Amino acid sequence: MKTNAWVTLDGHIEKKVDNDKYLFRDATGTVLLEIKGDKWNGQDVTPKDLVSISGRLLKDRHGTHISVGRILKQ
Repeated sequence: MKTNAWVTLDGHIEKKVDNDKYLFRDATGTVLLEIKGDKWNGQDVTPKDLVSISGRLLKDRHGTHISVGRILKQ
């Protein structure tokens, strides 16, 4: 996929790895998410919760991550 492509994935946010950075897992593997505080919309999400995330796919010298624009707890 191209950088800045809008993607939507369904899976689980496994853990927080840094400030605003989270590890996400779905059936295809893992990817790093960047989630700003306002994107949570008051939702309490645990690793057991299935979520749908949408955001921009970004690639740089450190790898691939998604800048999340929307989170929806299923």
